[in-house]
Amino acid sequence: RSLWPHHISVEPTGQPLVEGETVTLHVCLQDMRELKVRKKNIFFSTYIFPVAFKVSGEASEVFVVGSMNKWKQPIPLQRCDDPETGVYFQTTLYLPAGDYEYRYLVDGVEKVSDHNKMASKFSEGMCNVYKVVPSSIAHSDDEAQETILHIRWHRSTEPNRFDLIHDENKL
Repeated sequence: RSLWPHHISVEPTGQPLVEGETVTLHVCLQDMRELKVRKKNIFFSTYIFPVAFKVSGEASEVFVVGSMNKWKQPIPLQRCDDPETGVYFQTTLYLPAGDYEYRYLVDGVEKVSDHNKMASKFSEGMCNVYKVVPSSIAHSDDEAQETILHIRWHRSTEPNRFDLIHDENKL
């Protein structure tokens, strides 16, 4: 299974970051499997959800960039040729619930849909917004679900030394 991390950060819910206090995990994982495998075998989680990004039309390369990866390195979309619908580019990202700004880069040119265009609240120019909502599919039969993110907590004991905190693997 191939989930590629494009962005991972932990932010305290209060200031400053204190051991034992609640934190918020921000993650953007790209499913690197072939499209037919991605569509058939979805990863399940109660915290992150699959979001498909798709652009139709002829191009050499297409990328998506946005708040899901802090507007950093553009994420490539896979080229697909369908005899019925033509050429399109697609990728699946796994994201926590929330609102995500994004835009596409098609052959190096920024593209934003006109019907829901808005100015970025992060001062990144014009963008579109996608709202990720928790899916009921993520709460189905627990035994059929796979773990896609395993947490291992460590405690700093001295400079450059960390001890594993046993039996603690929840967010």
